[in-house]
Amino acid sequence: ILRKAIPVPTLHTLDTAWVVNIKTSIELYTIWEASGVLDQLETIDPNLFDVVTDIMDEKRDEYQEWLDEHEAA
Repeated sequence: ILRKAIPVPTLHTLDTAWVVNIKTSIELYTIWEASGVLDQLETIDPNLFDVVTDIMDEKRDEYQEWLDEHEAA
């Protein structure tokens, strides 16, 4: 449904428009945790909370692996 709202000529830019630096994502997750947003989400929709926290954990793991690789180099 959301894609129907995006004009056809811009569809090809969606992939690059939503690529966010992983460090920025980690910082955003930290803000969500510190501000209580995740606690509210868990209360409102536990299933969505689980999905979001799984994604956050995966991104944090990816970032840690990236850090480990660059420290070893």
